[in-house]
Amino acid sequence: MGNKTGKNFFSQLWKRSSTNSSKFFLTIPSNEQIALETFLLVWLDPHVNTSDENRETQVKLRKVLTCLYTFDNVTTCEKWLKEYDANEKLILIVSGAYGNQIVPKVHYLPTIISIYVYCLDVNRNKTWSMDYSKVQSVVSDTDELLKQISMHQNNLENVEDSKALQTYSLDIKIASYTWYNLLLEILLSSDYLPSSSTFREFIQILREYCSNDEYGSSLITTFEKTYDSQDAVLWLTNDTPLVRFVNKALREQDINMLFVLRFLLIDIHKQLMKHQANSLHVFRIQQMMKSQMDHILANPGQILTFNGFLFASTDKNKLISTMKADDQFETVLVDIKATYRPGVASFAVLSDINSDISKQIGHEVLFMCDSIFRIGSLTLRNSIWVLELTLIGDNDLNELSKMKEQLKCDLNLCIISDLLHYCEKPDKAIAYCQRLSNELPKQHALMPRINKELSKTSRQTNSCK
Repeated sequence: MGNKTGKNFFSQLWKRSSTNSSKFFLTIPSNEQIALETFLLVWLDPHVNTSDENRETQVKLRKVLTCLYTFDNVTTCEKWLKEYDANEKLILIVSGAYGNQIVPKVHYLPTIISIYVYCLDVNRNKTWSMDYSKVQSVVSDTDELLKQISMHQNNLENVEDSKALQTYSLDIKIASYTWYNLLLEILLSSDYLPSSSTFREFIQILREYCSNDEYGSSLITTFEKTYDSQDAVLWLTNDTPLVRFVNKALREQDINMLFVLRFLLIDIHKQLMKHQANSLHVFRIQQMMKSQMDHILANPGQILTFNGFLFASTDKNKLISTMKADDQFETVLVDIKATYRPGVASFAVLSDINSDISKQIGHEVLFMCDSIFRIGSLTLRNSIWVLELTLIGDNDLNELSKMKEQLKCDLNLCIISDLLHYCEKPDKAIAYCQRLSNELPKQHALMPRINKELSKTSRQTNSCK
């Protein structure tokens, strides 16, 4: 019962209604605002906020994607779209009359990845929209619109997952995956940071957002009282906004949000370790860019990492039956062999963790985030691309193994910021130092170095103004 209440909290809290151009944000300690999800909805219609039917449709749309901007004026919407420069990608829904006006002016914008014309006269609007490749569909039925956006959004999430796949040569001394792997080691272990209770921080973030919302505050209170660490994996197996939130943070290796989500990562890791499988042969469907496949074919024997959690299935044939062709991406059957030994990422059968987890195609086995694999063959078999992977661990990667041992010996948490600078990721390095400054006691031996790093950055920022 407690878990259902928790899931209900996220489902309801993040399906909040908005007017005009409102958006849901979480506020992190640095006062930087970030969007919860990778994809945002923008809806332009003269009656988007005044029609009862449209207001009901807004609620339904938020079941697909939480964040929705609404506009009832073409000029205002066009200006906003052209000035929008965040990393999130936009899905535009537009009425027929307004679509004919605005689509020619904004179709070129890289932030807009797809457009849906939601109108009464389908045939008329199909005529002009045929000239614009981003127009996915012209529909008049609300249920059909929701169905198409939902399917499209799932495909887009898969594409984003594929972009987070990274391949590396084994002879690279310091690969860019090293800092991320070490960061997760620090976040998951109790040996490095004073407290793992970021749950309270997460609650505080939500309370700040809902400070003037009595209903939202009551939902947060319910979640706070009923969250159970023993059911943490359940959060990943249900289609809630939290899943998209976690996936985005892991995909983008967002330092601040990884710290905030530390409690959840720890709880999931503990569940996987408790129910660790010995040996599994599993499969998953993965969309991959053609450039990624060309790189793998040209560079055999490399390693591949998944930034996020990895789901897989033991039922190869059932997975193959769900495969669909894609004009832009190759659909690949990933063949994974995993044997547990010290140093490899944890993995477990979901039904062993909790028998109440509903069985879904492709979601029977879970690997911990940042699993590392050795790439085997990539071959075309019976018109299906098959990529063979073998799970490997620290002992198979000498440099990573040495760094982890060194970290355990000297507890030098600044190794992450050093690696981030080495990998030319200064913004992440600063975010990491800011988090350490908040996490560590003021008398900690590393504080002088951390403060020096932050002070140096502050001077550089001021000199650029």
